[in-house]
Amino acid sequence: MGPKEAQYNNQRLLNEGQSQALIRWINHLTEKGLPLTNSMLANFARDICGRKPGKNWAIRWLRSHSDQVISRYSMGLDMDRKNADKAWKYAIVKEAVNDVYDKKSKKLSNEVHRIQAENALLKAQVEGLQRTVVNLKKRQNKKKPLLLDLHSEKEGGAIFFSPSKVQQARDLQLQKDKNTAQEQARKDDKKLQQKLAREAQKLERIEKAQIRQTKREQRQQEAAEKERQKEEQKLAKLADLQLQKDVLTTPKPCTNQRNPNSKQSKPKISNEAKEEVIEEVIATNRRGRQIRLPVRYR
Repeated sequence: MGPKEAQYNNQRLLNEGQSQALIRWINHLTEKGLPLTNSMLANFARDICGRKPGKNWAIRWLRSHSDQVISRYSMGLDMDRKNADKAWKYAIVKEAVNDVYDKKSKKLSNEVHRIQAENALLKAQVEGLQRTVVNLKKRQNKKKPLLLDLHSEKEGGAIFFSPSKVQQARDLQLQKDKNTAQEQARKDDKKLQQKLAREAQKLERIEKAQIRQTKREQRQQEAAEKERQKEEQKLAKLADLQLQKDVLTTPKPCTNQRNPNSKQSKPKISNEAKEEVIEEVIATNRRGRQIRLPVRYR
């Protein structure tokens, strides 16, 4: 490929793959009775590549792909076709084109391939397990030879398979199988006891954890209750201080004012009466204690 051809390909709005995908959609929509217009084609190209095509790009593109496009409208469109460019049909076509280049579609395709691969692996694993089970069954059904523990009176001599010898061999095999079964039962019982012990320990740990959680919640509740009581005491103290402040800042009635229309002056109040008035003004707090004013405010 020469430098001119490479420069031409770089300047192209759509590459070959994008053009082929757009041609397929155009032919599909045309077969459905919705041929595209130049403006619709330009909008699709802009959505695909992210760049705005030129004014005459749609005409040039249709001319260069005239052998692949089934049919097209270029001129002489009626008002209904122009309105279709902005109506629900254009939305359907745009959604169909977006599905091809949508990342979610690619992600779904990758997920399908992954599931297919996992399914193949699981199928192979199941087949292997089935073969293993068949082999184990064959081994279990294998016949056991008798007379293995019987010896002749003379080493290297022949053994006569008399009915008594066969019965003796069978008895020995039964005893051997019985011992094997007892040993297996003992092992199974031991495993069961160990499992029960582990479960008991697990339950004990769970109970201890629940007890610790209950104690922790109880401590938290006690701490919250103490904090609430402390806050109430603090608020009560602030209320007492505010009450004292209100008492101190309350203006006293002026006793020296005289009525200008009356020449008679008010009688003087004795010290004992003043003390009684002061004692009446003294207030109490919420706990019933008297609020005593400092000496300088008396």
